[in-house]
Amino acid sequence: MRQVLESSSEPDAVPELDHVRALLHATNVDLVTPLRYIRHVRNKWAGHPSMDRDFDSWADADKYLNIPLVEEALALLVRSHHEAAELAQESPILSPLFTVPRPEEQIVTADDGSTIRKGTMTVAWENVTVLAETLRYTAEREASALLDQMVSPPGYGSPSDTDWRIGSDHADAREAIDAKLSELSGGN
Repeated sequence: MRQVLESSSEPDAVPELDHVRALLHATNVDLVTPLRYIRHVRNKWAGHPSMDRDFDSWADADKYLNIPLVEEALALLVRSHHEAAELAQESPILSPLFTVPRPEEQIVTADDGSTIRKGTMTVAWENVTVLAETLRYTAEREASALLDQMVSPPGYGSPSDTDWRIGSDHADAREAIDAKLSELSGGN
């Protein structure tokens, strides 16, 4: 969007370019603490699959996951994408870039002679809020899976890990955590 507006000679491009620059500044991961925290936690866990919590204690990431900061980052990203979508739809310069084309379908013949239907999929910017809710739900499921992995007994995930029965060490640990979380959240 910035490149298109910078190369435009239209007078409307200047305020729109200012808006895009403000959005880029508001979502700069090096300047915005919630986004920097998300990057740090992602890199910490992705870089250390052993779950070594003692490595790198910035922002207390070695002690707990700051859920309010994660939610603030998600809200900031959703809000920024929504603003970008509105700008793109309302701008005569940008709107042609974001018009959703009609779905195209091709029938392609593979090397073995079989045919494959190939389609093009696009995401409409105005649906970013729905997409964000879907991602929030997925993130909740992923956080639950991470918690399961963190409380699991040694050998979790190995080929011999079949102990998910009721009453197993894993199920007991997860049940205790779920009960405590329920108690802390008021029983909901």
